[in-house]
Amino acid sequence: DNPCILGTERLPHHASTRTATEQLLLASYLFIMGLKSAYLFVYNSLLVIGWSYILHMVVDEVRNGGGTKNGFLRTRKELEIAQTAAILEVVHSALGLVRSPFATTLLQVASRIGILWGVLIAIPFDSRTAQIVLYSKMEYGPPGCLAGGVANCQFAMDPKIFLNSGTMIIAWSLSEIIRYTFYAVKELLGYVPRPIEWLRYSAFIVLYPIGVGSELTMVYIGMPYMKNNHTYDLLMPNAYNFAFSYYTFLLIGTILYIPGFPKLYFYMLASRKKLFASWREADRAKIAAKQK
Repeated sequence: DNPCILGTERLPHHASTRTATEQLLLASYLFIMGLKSAYLFVYNSLLVIGWSYILHMVVDEVRNGGGTKNGFLRTRKELEIAQTAAILEVVHSALGLVRSPFATTLLQVASRIGILWGVLIAIPFDSRTAQIVLYSKMEYGPPGCLAGGVANCQFAMDPKIFLNSGTMIIAWSLSEIIRYTFYAVKELLGYVPRPIEWLRYSAFIVLYPIGVGSELTMVYIGMPYMKNNHTYDLLMPNAYNFAFSYYTFLLIGTILYIPGFPKLYFYMLASRKKLFASWREADRAKIAAKQK
């Protein structure tokens, strides 16, 4: 048989079949990848909305005179949903839907959920609204009282810099809004515009210390209650012949967490420096290409 008909080479039957199979596999792969991107975009977008609402509630509480120390009381239900939803990030990493390292993702999510469910929800009302004051300023009143002498004034220390559940939630909210926006935009566009990328790699410089400091503050405030009330303890004797002290567990975790903070912080600074260096190289390459 002549292999050419009207100038077109006739492919063997098995070759054409293989090509059709490859095309079907490619189409299936693209469809699955499209579903994955759509799912991740929706997931990240919903959490941007959720954390934005939580931030709005804390700000509204401050504006109405409640202060940041009441932040958790105002946002508890919403915070439980948004923060617990982060468990899906561990699932995404385990299934290979995202490139995030599984161990790192698990550690980060577990620490946040541990603070929420293992500390804030476990401690009583007065501990949830307590705070550590780092700087206070002497205030006096009413206005003009000094004109009649100091005895006519009332003096009080007004906290200016402090750490509490509200400062923790604000730091969490801002960092999560930025992070989930970063991932949502990446799924939508296939790349991340520089302003969002800059914010992703710069906001942590301020938010990370505030968040970690606030987390440790709430652990410190809650630990006496945990110890005195044996919260989550497994006391002897029991059927398992095993004792567990949640207070000791928190203490060890805090001790390990403190030296880990500088290491992770400087790692993030190094990543930021590397990113900006890649930007400069890309800009120089563009300029050189235009000059040719």
